[in-house]
Amino acid sequence: MNRLHKLSCAVGLSLTCLVGCTSVSNEPPITRAKFAVDDELVNRTEVVAIVTSADAAINLERKAARWGYGLKKKESLSGLNYHMLTFDCPPGIDPHVASREIEGMQDFVTVEVNHKYTLQEVRITDAVHAPKYYADDVIEWPSDGCETNAAVGIIDSGVDLTHPNLRHAEIISRSFISARDKPSNTKHGTAIAEILVGKGRLKKTRLYSAAVVSTDKDGISYSGIGPILKAIDWQVSQGVKVVNISLAGPYNKTLERVINRMSERGVIIVAAVGNSGPNSDARYPAALDNVIAATAIDSQLKVYESAVHGDHVDFAAPGVDVYVGNENGGRYVTGTSIASPFIAARIAAEKLDTKKSSLNDVKKAVGKSVKDLGEKGRDPVYGAGLITLNKRCH
Repeated sequence: MNRLHKLSCAVGLSLTCLVGCTSVSNEPPITRAKFAVDDELVNRTEVVAIVTSADAAINLERKAARWGYGLKKKESLSGLNYHMLTFDCPPGIDPHVASREIEGMQDFVTVEVNHKYTLQEVRITDAVHAPKYYADDVIEWPSDGCETNAAVGIIDSGVDLTHPNLRHAEIISRSFISARDKPSNTKHGTAIAEILVGKGRLKKTRLYSAAVVSTDKDGISYSGIGPILKAIDWQVSQGVKVVNISLAGPYNKTLERVINRMSERGVIIVAAVGNSGPNSDARYPAALDNVIAATAIDSQLKVYESAVHGDHVDFAAPGVDVYVGNENGGRYVTGTSIASPFIAARIAAEKLDTKKSSLNDVKKAVGKSVKDLGEKGRDPVYGAGLITLNKRCH
C-alpha cells in the first residue's frame, strides 16, 4: 500500500469515528484552514499534535515513528489535560499533508502546521496630534483606576518589571521562548502591561505575563504555535480569568481546540483583530468563536485604517496614538494590539463570576455601556461599538 493510499484510508477511518463517537464529537474541531504560505510558517518541516492522555501520546509517537515522523518534543499541558507532541516530517512530505496523515493514525488527535503569529502594534514616529490622555477619557475610565477580582494574563513579549509605571504592580512572569531563539525586546509587552495594571488602571489584581515572542533574522517579532499553547496552559493552571493576546495569524486547529478548552474553564480571551487591513482575511485567534475580538479607534472615534474588518469584530477601544509610559520615557503607540488590553481591562473591571458567566453573558454585560459607532447597531467595522465604563467600578 503506497503512502497516498494509506493517507486516504486513515482519513476515512477518522471521519467514520467522528460520526459515531458523539461523546467527543467536538474534537477535533472542524477545520477552516487554508494552506499557509511560507511566510506564515515557523518551520515547513514541523507539525504539532494535541492528544488527551499520556497513553494516547505514547501510542501516537509509536505510530508516527513507523511512518517516518521523528519526535522533536513531547510536553504535558497539565492545566488543560492535554499532551503536545512536535514532529519532524519525513523528507518531501508537505506539513499540511503530514498533519492530515497523523490525524488519521489515531482517534481524537488534532494536528496542525506550526503557524507564525505576529505582534499587532505599529510604533508611531510622526508628529502626534491626539490629546495625550484621550484614551481613558473616551472610555470613561476613572483616574484612580478600577478594582477587580480576576487575575489577568497577557501572552506577548516579555515585560520590563522595572518600568516606573509597573513597580507597584504584582506581576508574575514566565518565558516560553526556546533557548535557541532570540527574544523580542520588551517594549510591546510592557505597553500592554501598562494599559492593564499601570498607575490608574486595574487594582488589586495579579498579572501573569507569558513571554512567547521571538525575533527572526529580518527583525520580525513572532511566536510559533507551541509557545502560545504552553502559555495558555500555564495561565489556566494559575487561575487566570481574563487573558489578552495581541498576536494575530492564520487559523490553526490546535489553537482552536485549546482555546475552546480554555473557554470551558471560564477563562475570557480578548485578542486583537489584526493590522492587515480592511480587505484582509480574518486573523486568529480573534476570529475564533470563543474569543472577544478587539478593533482600534482614534481620538475622533474613527476606526484604525489598517484594522481588519469582519462579522467577528466584537468591540472597539482606543488604539491609535495612545500614550504609554511616564513623562520622561513615554511614547505613542498604534495598533489593534493596543486596543485589546483596554477591552480586557474593561471586562476584568466588570467583576463577573466567570464560573457562572458564559462568554455571551460577558459580552452582554459589557455591551450595556458601549457607544454605538459607524452603522447603527452591530457592524463589521466597530462590532457592537466603543467600550465605556461610565466610571462605575468602585
